[in-house]
Amino acid sequence: MSRLAAIAGFSTSRRISCSDANLAAAKMAFRNRQILQKEIENCRLLVESAENNDVQIMRTLLERGTSVNAEEYNRTLFYKSKNYLTPLQIASQKGFVEPVKLLIEYEGSKRLSLHPCSA
Repeated sequence: MSRLAAIAGFSTSRRISCSDANLAAAKMAFRNRQILQKEIENCRLLVESAENNDVQIMRTLLERGTSVNAEEYNRTLFYKSKNYLTPLQIASQKGFVEPVKLLIEYEGSKRLSLHPCSA
């Protein structure tokens, strides 16, 4: 049995049809898409929390592994562009001290220019 079929939970028969392998690949692709969508949503919440000075939500998201610079969310909005603000840049522009400290603690980008690609 192929490893792909085993991951997808198919029986241990010696031969796996192409349709079974395609189904397994489709299931994996669907799962990967779900994971990406969750990451994008978490990054969006991190950006919004930085805009609203909500340190508790930011801390929870960062503890759960959300990208400190919200790359996936920004990538969906600014495809092939780096002209976006990170949560650290947003919080620093608004003068929010606690979110800035938290994001630096979680190794956020320390570039505070208006546009990350302008340096």
